Amino acid sequence: MNTDSKLVENAMPMHVSEETLTTETAYFAFLDGSLVLFDKNIPVEGRVAFVSPEYYKLIKLDKNFTQSGDKAYDIAVNGAVGKVDKTAIVVTPTAY
Repeated sequence: MNTDSKLVENAMPMHVSEETLTTETAYFAFLDGSLVLFDKNIPVEGRVAFVSPEYYKLIKLDKNFTQSGDKAYDIAVNGAVGKVDKTAIVVTPTAY
């Protein structure tokens, strides 16, 4: 995650972590984030994740997601992610 990103510039430091994601870890990282939201009693309905184009590419290539995720068939046929773990995905420019 780019901690210089505008998306995290006002976030509390404990809510931001920097790690290098790969096509083998992108989905697990998303699920780890979802766990934090569940533990904070954040409702699943209406969740939106704003992701960079690079992360979007990684999750589309992550076999842990594409072969068994909510939208596995749609990704295989159309290449669109749409939702991960019932969270809407919105791709934002890298500068954000």
